[in-house]
Amino acid sequence: MGRQDANFGGEDSAGLVAFLAQGPPPVYMGWGSMVAVSGRHMACLAVRSLMKANLRGIILGGWAKLELSSLEGQQDTEEMLGYARENLLFVQSAPHEWLFPQCSAIVHHGGAGTTAAALRSGVPSVVTPFSFDQFDNAQLISNHGVGVAMRQFAKVTVADLAAALTRCTTNANLIATARLLGEKLRSEDGLRNAVKVIDDFIVQEVDS
Repeated sequence: MGRQDANFGGEDSAGLVAFLAQGPPPVYMGWGSMVAVSGRHMACLAVRSLMKANLRGIILGGWAKLELSSLEGQQDTEEMLGYARENLLFVQSAPHEWLFPQCSAIVHHGGAGTTAAALRSGVPSVVTPFSFDQFDNAQLISNHGVGVAMRQFAKVTVADLAAALTRCTTNANLIATARLLGEKLRSEDGLRNAVKVIDDFIVQEVDS
């Protein structure tokens, strides 16, 4: 991040630091390599949902290349752009491990890496799965009481997402549960545990 390396989310770090200092913790919205319907649809869904929930937000460009220009050509373009100028930040990359703990909620697709970072952060998640194991990860988060599992992304409405955001940012029990699980995960020595599992398997189960 200090090297401004886009591959590790450091490209827009100065803008992120400044935006975070300007108001209450924002919602993070990012779908990584996932694209559904269109980038324009994804950007408008994100902005309209944040507007309806009256929340600040950081929106990651990702492979869908979400940006302010994605809001053009809509009946409510001027309203969205006005809200975005005051309350939103579009970035092309962001360091999850650093950013997530500073957010009020995390909206993501449920990919394995993003889900792990979200759980460790101790911040509630809204998972809008696209495909594959993302549905299982969404259910995992819901079952543990640390977030909301949504329908497949293309079926999510502005009202759905805004309601989920409101729940994740106001439900005291959900917020506390996410914080406690994050503390537990961060206290684990994951590397040592992984090495032990592999070593035990080789020593005890592999014929040589």
